[in-house]
Amino acid sequence: MRYRRLLLAGVFIVALSAPITARKLVLDFRAIDFPGATLSVALAINSGGQIVGEYFQGPRTHAFLYSDKKLTTIDFPGAIGPQCGTIACGINDGGQIVGEYCVGLTRHGFVFDHGNFTSIDVPAAAFTVATGINNLGQIVGYYGDGVAIRAFILDKGVFTPIDVPGAIGECGTIASGINDAGQIVGQYCVGSTHHGFVLEKNNWTRIDVPGGVFTAATAINRQGQIVGLYTDGLTIHGFLLNKGAFKAIDAPVQALFTEAFGINDRSQITGAYMSSDGKLHGFVMF
Repeated sequence: MRYRRLLLAGVFIVALSAPITARKLVLDFRAIDFPGATLSVALAINSGGQIVGEYFQGPRTHAFLYSDKKLTTIDFPGAIGPQCGTIACGINDGGQIVGEYCVGLTRHGFVFDHGNFTSIDVPAAAFTVATGINNLGQIVGYYGDGVAIRAFILDKGVFTPIDVPGAIGECGTIASGINDAGQIVGQYCVGSTHHGFVLEKNNWTRIDVPGGVFTAATAINRQGQIVGLYTDGLTIHGFLLNKGAFKAIDAPVQALFTEAFGINDRSQITGAYMSSDGKLHGFVMF
């Protein structure tokens, strides 16, 4: 299972260090479990309330679409790789879905547009993963070039790499989401330390939840609200960053950890949590 790296001149990084509130974000909560699956993860949500993600039903993962209170499986034709199968990572308001699929051990990105699949492969890359799509059809994701992991944006058929200045280490740069204003969020590494980021008009802002030892930004909506996840050294929490203020997101049930992966323009949030029995569940918060 895998969740969810523009060479730019004249960029700068600003550390974002607003305090995180002790108060949890409280919203109406609904678990999402694909029938018969051993685990489910809700990765993205559009403004119409359609949700995409992945579920595991041996021997591999499958993508799903939750729409009109119905769960539908999405499998890329010929996706036969062990364990990873097909994963839906992003969806826009037009219903276009992006994600990844495997053939053998090789990972490829895809876009699924009203019944039609198209593969997404960065030229000469060892693997490609598409993670987010906005209403303009711009797609972000990450790929391996044999040396490092790098982010990309795909716009009108043209791939442009994205590298946070100074990003080195195990993850390099990963882009996870893009909104209609072209703001991109994700994570990068310096050594083994993970930071979130937002990229806007060639300017980078680092995102670190105060007190966290790991931060990853996973999605951004039209209002600039950002969700993601962080660790405090004990467990994993989701977070919402809104107008410079952080709020923790924890499932309002007995959970071992919580992760936030998607947010739409109505501020509805999707993610996953692990229940006390060790099972992973998707969720949506309204």
